[in-house]
Amino acid sequence: EMRRVHGTYRGPTGVSGSPSNKTEGLEDLREAVNAVSDQLGRRLKFVVGKPGLDGHSNGAEQIAFRARDCGMDITYDGIRMTPEELVAQAQDDGAHVVGLSILSGSH
Repeated sequence: EMRRVHGTYRGPTGVSGSPSNKTEGLEDLREAVNAVSDQLGRRLKFVVGKPGLDGHSNGAEQIAFRARDCGMDITYDGIRMTPEELVAQAQDDGAHVVGLSILSGSH
């Protein structure tokens, strides 16, 4: 009800599509991702989700960064996503993997 009345605020967050310049030591993982992607016929797709009210996004972003640096095609749309939004995103993207970061148990 609150979202319908007031809308949804999502603070600035996200992950660039460009790999970082710190990919040394990831060669074996990148080769494995390439091999799986070849078998799938497209790049391995990983959706990282941050459902609920938890605003602590650093862990989810770090996982998304490293998955991207390992060669995966990643989507991370930030914090405060509803389960329905995450399912729709995974379906729209044709995700092979969905990872959820939920740290709101004590909130």
